[in-house]
Amino acid sequence: MSKGKKQTTREDILIATRKLFTESGYNNVSLRDIAAELDISVGNLAYYYKSKLELIEAAILEKHTQEMILVPATNLQEVDTLLIHTQELQQQHLYYFRQYSQLSSISEPIKKLQAEVFQDNKHILSTTLDNLQKTGLINPPWYDGQYESLISALLFLLTRWHEQDALDKELKNETPDFRKTVWALLTPLLTDKGRNEWSNIQG
Repeated sequence: MSKGKKQTTREDILIATRKLFTESGYNNVSLRDIAAELDISVGNLAYYYKSKLELIEAAILEKHTQEMILVPATNLQEVDTLLIHTQELQQQHLYYFRQYSQLSSISEPIKKLQAEVFQDNKHILSTTLDNLQKTGLINPPWYDGQYESLISALLFLLTRWHEQDALDKELKNETPDFRKTVWALLTPLLTDKGRNEWSNIQG
């Protein structure tokens, strides 16, 4: 088998893996299901990936290096763009976010990745709040640790939103919009200048 063909086959396998894990969840998909989706034998699939865990690790780690990178915002329009981009990323990678907690418990590489992303996102959020404060768009914290607590809440939303969404769907509850929920946390911090800018964005 040529190197080019092998690479194409791996890519097809990962695409099918993401599709099935998104539709049915990690626990409800087998190697046989993925092989059937690709119209290949389980043995052929196992030539590339010997277990379901190897598959989900490859599917997540490859996409992270390609797509899951955010940058700090310097104004409220950039914050809104960041939220929209984050929401799109979460939707594109439901196979990951819907099983965020479980995957960290079964895979050391994914657990390590999550720890690295957590620290990166913490820095991004901290830098963003500093930028907004310096430009007079949000007020200084009213008490020690206020912004640290806000960052913790935002990090929780970034990582666990779709786990809650899956539970809400199971219970037939309606999940609020991610972007609107984050703005609900941020708008009380806005100065008059910030509220004017925010109104223009929402309008």
